Amino acid sequence: MKHALALLTALLNAPLAALHATEAQNQKPNILFILADDLGWGDLRCYGNPQIDTPVLDSLVEDGVRLTAQYSPSPLCSPARAGYLTGRFNHRTGAVDVPSNRGFDRVDLSEKTFGDYFRHAGYATALIGKWHNGLYCRDYLPHRRGFDWFFGFANGGQDYWKWNLLRNDDAVPHDGRYMTDALNDEAIRFIGEQKAKPFALFLAHHAPHSPLQAPDSLVKKYRQRLGKDASEAVAITYAMIEAMDTGLDRVFQAIKDQGQWEKTIIVFTSDNGPVLTKDPVLGSQMRFNGGFSGQKQDMLEGGIRVPGIVAWPEHIPAGQVISTPVHGCDLRVFRGFWSNDPAE
Repeated sequence: MKHALALLTALLNAPLAALHATEAQNQKPNILFILADDLGWGDLRCYGNPQIDTPVLDSLVEDGVRLTAQYSPSPLCSPARAGYLTGRFNHRTGAVDVPSNRGFDRVDLSEKTFGDYFRHAGYATALIGKWHNGLYCRDYLPHRRGFDWFFGFANGGQDYWKWNLLRNDDAVPHDGRYMTDALNDEAIRFIGEQKAKPFALFLAHHAPHSPLQAPDSLVKKYRQRLGKDASEAVAITYAMIEAMDTGLDRVFQAIKDQGQWEKTIIVFTSDNGPVLTKDPVLGSQMRFNGGFSGQKQDMLEGGIRVPGIVAWPEHIPAGQVISTPVHGCDLRVFRGFWSNDPAE
């Protein structure tokens, strides 16, 4: 236990130490924070699910640390995202529920975000993917909340094929790409353009949140693998997760091609646990979730315990498994380098 606690402390403080130690040399590490949507603890092979293929994230675990007791800030989307974005308990931020039309998803304008902190520290910042922390007033959109660049959607969900996204204030209609691929393409473009500054990218994937949609070839693969007694909902969900995993390989390769792999801290996690209820058309979504009780919306292990992977090649110990509990708001360590923040 002492070893685990020491390693966890080093892990959580490594970004802060590096930011201080290398600032004079202008070698601050890049930050890639990847947030999946409704991805459960058991939805990756590296978390014990033998039915799904997630080789890219499994490989990231080999390069870094797998957290087996990573807890989301909330069992529900908008509040969880508020916790990750601010490093504060969601009820302090204003984001307490998901209804955008009532403003319950909004992060208050007085709050500083991941984008604010890293922009202040000299980073190029972007949020790509799902926002769901303020919709109807432009003041609440990511590119007015500390992010230089926003490509994604501000509400709680989108069709994966007939999507309508925003590039800052400009509408981007669907173009035939699967939305997961479109988000990864934009992440690759953003990474490739950062020559003068380190980048801090918040890549908020929609997968495997409903609507359950995935490329046909992957759905067919899981239908065959799971057998005739498995529901279509689970086959599609696993296909969505594998599509995200495959796309992340392209994102990681882009970082390597830029010569930035050892200079980039990568964090992967989920906003909350999985949906395990019955889809009215596609059947039961019940699947492996580590044996935990509960699901999304529940204050039970299945609703709040999520995957957590942290990698920084050549800087933090590789291939480690940590069972010490970690809360999503613990990532507030990234705020620490803004020592002259008047709100601190």
